Formats: sequence, C-alpha cells, structure tokens
Amino acid sequence: MVERIEGQKKRILSWDEVVNRILIIAAEIKQSKMEFNSIYGIPRGGQVVAVLLSHKIDLPIVDRTGINAKTLMVDDISDTGNTLDDASELFKIKWDTPMHCAVLQQRVTTEYPANFVGENISDESWQQYPWEISEEN
Repeated sequence: MVERIEGQKKRILSWDEVVNRILIIAAEIKQSKMEFNSIYGIPRGGQVVAVLLSHKIDLPIVDRTGINAKTLMVDDISDTGNTLDDASELFKIKWDTPMHCAVLQQRVTTEYPANFVGENISDESWQQYPWEISEEN
C-alpha cells in the first residue's frame, strides 16, 4: 500500500472509467489467447475488479483455497508492485510457474508489471476508486 502524502493531487475515477478499463483488460486477455480457469481478487480493491472482470470474461471467482496455476490474479493498481510481487511467490513455490495478473491501473514506475493493464499512469496523483471512502466522504 502506498501512503498518501499531504497535499498530494487526487484523481477520482468514475464507475464509467473503471468499466472502460475492465473492457480494455478483457480485450487484452482475449487477444493474448491465454487460458485461465478462475480469477482471484487481491483484497481489498482487487476483489471489486475481480467481480467486474469475472462477469465480462465469464470465469468464476475463487478464494485463497481455490487458487491454482491457471488463476488470473487481479488488483486495482500496481503502484510499487510489492503486492503483486508478494502474491507471485505462491505461484513460484507451489506450481513453479509465473503468475499472470491484471490491474485496472499501473504506474509506469512499478517494479512488477502486470500482464494485462487497463491504464498506465505516469503521474504521482492518488487514485481513488468509486468503492473507496475517503476522509472527505
């Protein structure tokens, strides 16, 4: 998790923007011809993204116990990449295979680039999603 800095610019994404990014990810997955049998949403933001993507590409969502080598890991953003890097360890240890993942947004400076990305962002603004409650709400 990236800590928000006082005075940092904030970008509030709308549901329409989120859905548009889901459509981009779904098209990238289809074009890749990669086959997945399930989706796992990394808690918290990844769970919302997983539900939306699950409906679009018609794959079931699994909990931690259902993750397998053909599970697509999903998160809302790859800021530093630490969360995705940590999750990828399970795939290396358990199945000796790389993890495949999708994110709504990815900073160009991330250390762990996702396979499928709805939007690459280059600025340092704080990204707020429609399902998040901020101090101002």
